[in-house]
Amino acid sequence: MTVCGFRLLKVKTPIVMTATASTPKDNLKTAFAGESQAHMRYLIFAKRAEEEGFPNVARLFRAISYAEQVHVTNHYDALGVIRSSPDNLEVAVDGETYEVDENVSRV
Repeated sequence: MTVCGFRLLKVKTPIVMTATASTPKDNLKTAFAGESQAHMRYLIFAKRAEEEGFPNVARLFRAISYAEQVHVTNHYDALGVIRSSPDNLEVAVDGETYEVDENVSRV
């Protein structure tokens, strides 16, 4: 198959890290993780396409990334974890603090 003049290679398995899901909530969490990874992967692919001089391919990857972002938002909303802005800010600060603490302790 050819897209935008590129011959596509078949990838046997997608690059997605997921956990085994058993409940609807677990399924949503797994879907959230997979869609989040796809969203970021396509943004990274778009950046590379831009750098290599393929603006139309970059636009395609950004459009696909946006679709994945919509999916991620829907999953996150269905999980019921979107709160008020002050609460969301607290969750964000706690998450970033945890990441810094974990990464610094490994150095």
